Amino acid sequence: QKKQGGYFDEHKIMLGFLSQQQAIDTYQHCFERGWTGLMSVVPCTIEQLKWWLANGDKSRPVTVNRLPYAGLERLDSVSWNDDKLCSHGGKAHNVMYQIRQSDNTHHALEPMLFTDMVQELGSQGFVYENYDALVTEYNKLERKAQQLLTVMQAATTAVKPVRVVVSKPLTKNGVANVIAWFEMDDGQAVGVFFHNPDKNPKKLDPTDEMISYKWVLNKKDITIAVAPEQGKDLNVRTVAKRIMQLVDKNHDRFMKANSAKAELNVKEQDLNAQVAQKQAELSTLEAEIKELEVKKTEKENAIKENQEVKVASIQSWDAVAADQHMKDLIAKQNGDFIAASREYFSVYLQGQSVKTQIGLVYINSRSKNKMLHRIRQTTAQVIPRIPEILTLGNIGERTPLNKERNDTFVAFYQFDKWLDFTEVRIHARIKVGELPNGLLAYYLAAAKNEEASSFDSSWAEEDESSQARSHTQTRLDNIEADDDEEVNIEILEIVSKNQEQPTDLGSDIEQEEEDGFSDDYKDENYRFKDVGYIAGARKELAQSAIMQAKKLGQLVSVTDIDWDALEDDPRIATATIIKKNVFGQVDWEQLKESGMAGNAAYFIKRLYAAVELQPDNDSKEDRQLYVTAIQNLRSTFEACKTLEDVIREVVVLSKLLNTYRNMIRQADGSSVLNYDSQVAHALGKKLKSWVFKTGNNAIYDSRKMKADDWSWLEKTDKPTATKPKKPSFQLEAASHIQRVGGKDVSIQSTEHFKNLFGLKAIQSGNWVLKDKESIEFHIQRAAESMLDMSDVTGIAPDLLGFGGRLGLAFGARGKGGALAHYEPVERMINITKMKGGGSLGHEYFHALDNLMQDLMNQSTSGKAGFFATETPHLLPDSLTKQAFMALSSAMLEGSQVLTETLKLTEKDFATATYNMKPELIERSEVKRNIVAAGDVWNAVLAVDAYFFRHGVRGFRSKTHMEYIKIAAAHYANKEETAVNIPTLDKGSQFFRDALELDEGRRGKYWSKTLEMAARAFSSYLQDKLEQQGRTNDYLAFSTKGGHGRVGEEAYPQGEERERIHAAFDGLFKALKEEQVFEKAIANKTFMDSLFGEDMDRDELLALGYEEE
Repeated sequence: QKKQGGYFDEHKIMLGFLSQQQAIDTYQHCFERGWTGLMSVVPCTIEQLKWWLANGDKSRPVTVNRLPYAGLERLDSVSWNDDKLCSHGGKAHNVMYQIRQSDNTHHALEPMLFTDMVQELGSQGFVYENYDALVTEYNKLERKAQQLLTVMQAATTAVKPVRVVVSKPLTKNGVANVIAWFEMDDGQAVGVFFHNPDKNPKKLDPTDEMISYKWVLNKKDITIAVAPEQGKDLNVRTVAKRIMQLVDKNHDRFMKANSAKAELNVKEQDLNAQVAQKQAELSTLEAEIKELEVKKTEKENAIKENQEVKVASIQSWDAVAADQHMKDLIAKQNGDFIAASREYFSVYLQGQSVKTQIGLVYINSRSKNKMLHRIRQTTAQVIPRIPEILTLGNIGERTPLNKERNDTFVAFYQFDKWLDFTEVRIHARIKVGELPNGLLAYYLAAAKNEEASSFDSSWAEEDESSQARSHTQTRLDNIEADDDEEVNIEILEIVSKNQEQPTDLGSDIEQEEEDGFSDDYKDENYRFKDVGYIAGARKELAQSAIMQAKKLGQLVSVTDIDWDALEDDPRIATATIIKKNVFGQVDWEQLKESGMAGNAAYFIKRLYAAVELQPDNDSKEDRQLYVTAIQNLRSTFEACKTLEDVIREVVVLSKLLNTYRNMIRQADGSSVLNYDSQVAHALGKKLKSWVFKTGNNAIYDSRKMKADDWSWLEKTDKPTATKPKKPSFQLEAASHIQRVGGKDVSIQSTEHFKNLFGLKAIQSGNWVLKDKESIEFHIQRAAESMLDMSDVTGIAPDLLGFGGRLGLAFGARGKGGALAHYEPVERMINITKMKGGGSLGHEYFHALDNLMQDLMNQSTSGKAGFFATETPHLLPDSLTKQAFMALSSAMLEGSQVLTETLKLTEKDFATATYNMKPELIERSEVKRNIVAAGDVWNAVLAVDAYFFRHGVRGFRSKTHMEYIKIAAAHYANKEETAVNIPTLDKGSQFFRDALELDEGRRGKYWSKTLEMAARAFSSYLQDKLEQQGRTNDYLAFSTKGGHGRVGEEAYPQGEERERIHAAFDGLFKALKEEQVFEKAIANKTFMDSLFGEDMDRDELLALGYEEE
């Protein structure tokens, strides 16, 4: 509002109006008609109004340019002395941080082109003006812009401007404007808007002075930050120096944001190209499918027509005609009954149709002549009688086949009948398959799998798609077996007509070609029997004695153990000498009956619970002391009767645990504990702490009890309820195994497999061993996988088994729901029968990772828990050590913010509720930042930023953590007990994904380095084979993810995947150059001491070894 004479009077604020004109009309209506005191009207947001009320100059008219740009209302008041920042602790990065905090649209990080500035000015419409009088003035402005460029370049900042562009004069809202655009060497840009605010703003005269009224960093208006003087005389060069400070402090975040954006753009372009390619492929495939569907329809129609033609082929069984045909053929074949039977099938049955109770059945055989030439005498008798079985036999229930298999048939029926011959009666059974279209077929040659006998559809003229499928897929129990055929006639029983007794079926069966092996799993020479064994003879006996004592609940005495044998393998010794194996079960009922007081027994039970679970140190001497100590402890305290007896023995034990009073001086002047004290200390640090700290509480509790109080025993023996396990993430197993490319191999027996790859042993669980199809499948696939892995890694096939020291098991040592697992103590890889597809490469790398220290040192000092990827620094100096370190770095290091789990309690939620009240938020910057963050993750980052600005960077103090809990609880659901938050650490995306699978708990399972390495090795194998046009799903499967597959989360992807695979290349190159495998295996003494001698399987069975 203005006074008479036109001078400024006061401000009036109008709120709640629908439009600016409505506010003006209402304001003027408050005065007499003709009142002319309205000076100017400035629209603003509520936030801008609040800022102006707190920071604006009330003594002069407000203008749009004197208000903060929308989004900067929360910026603390900025003050400068020339180009020296006075507010914000004198730190330009603090100003920039506040600007970004309120920059919800990220304009400060978005690159600005010259055209963007023109568009910004033209948001309300503009036109270019071309005045003759502007030529001189325009030239002066360009020189002025060049001078500003020089000033900016002279600023002491890392970022420098590289050029300036000045626009033509243009008019907006009747005011002439000119734009100067300064491009920085890091891609950022500064924009300056000039205008002419004199009496004739529409026109620029040569004498007019252009005034800068708006400064922009990238796409963010920062005028209020660099020119807060609000219209006071200000040298534009000073503002240029100020803005360069902000440009410099915005550099890192700008580069990071736009690097990620550029990377995403490249990926988007790649994906678009892939989509286009796939769409083209899809179109081609759809066209092919339509063509095949047409062919299929035509062939189905032809089959139906053929069916109608063949209805009358064989409608009933004519025994007389069949006998006559057979006699004629026998004569033709000079008495060869089997040859005659083969010819009978070809002439009179093949291609014919038989009318049965369930429909028309077509007869055919795809068999190669080799199968028919191996036909048995009894089976040959039945072949001419196939129509009799079909027309007059008993028919079983329809049996569906596995829907997941890509077989020709969907179900089968069993036909059986007693057949009368001259001297015998034969009970025979055959199987008839059902096609998807409902047609039925009898196929003379079928797969050997008894539970899912198979058939072929060559008689139905397979279409091209099914032919292609049968050549490209390998299945465990494929219904269309080519090379593993037998006659689809099963002889159930033979009865002599004279004796009416079953005849020996084997008497007239021609045996297949002998190779020294039997196909019966009960025979001693079964081709797929277990060979070798994992443990050594003497150490197996020593370990077995301890495990037998554990099974019986007996205390193990130090003299019960063959220490020399057990310590042949420190890994087995370490795994065996633990509390649960040697402590035995305490017979509390027997102690009660023998007169021990209940409160004494209660104290002893608490004392026993404090014994360490394993020796403190991993050595033979410490293991012997540990067993001796447990033996002494139990014999001493279980001889007590009263609580006083127990306390007296505890006092004795405490004296032995007093280190300094039990020192003795040796001849060389050194001091050691006496033997009794060494034994007491072997019970562990936990027990020592219990005796000197917690033991008094136990004595107090025991004294309060009555001597005959045994109620505690009933409470402690009650079973506890088991909580249902939360479904866990699992890797995807291959259900259908496919192999493309690679060397051919045919494994005839487990012995053949073991020798081919230099393995120690092959072991199978009973359910696999008895199923010849399953064990044969696993052995064949494993052999192919070992050859493929040899090709990729460069390790010779016969070295993959470490010279006969690594074992493989199939379905023999399963653990819960695991696809497969590696046992470091026994050096054994187990593949499960049902879920092991795709796991062999993963588990093999565990073995290599675990054994590397032993192989390189050629010693037995390596621990079962050692893995080179976890602690590569423990390897001897070598190229291999450097390669393992490079592999670990490639897997773990990166720029991704890692996660951790923050547990929240009811108290945390209550604290957050109180602290995040509106009246408290307004008074606290950090709380305002939490509210502005929008979610847990960004809220924690905002808290970190605040405390790092005011404290020590890279460290979370106690107060810092309290605010992080407030931020987390503010956004978390109150039913949640934990949330994932960003840590101060950074790592690879692979590592971050693994942490998320572990729900933020580092090292739980997925984020263990050894597990990451094994999964990365699987991806390495799959990619290396793929580069050669090869595939092996048994070796490695589904590591690439996508299309809903789990691999994307569990395996490395993108650039990280390539980096990690390059590290594997370096590792196998180092192993080859240093001949790690060859040198270790050449040292037979070392290898025998490391892995032990072979043990006869009969000896193991005598030890009570049981397969799982």
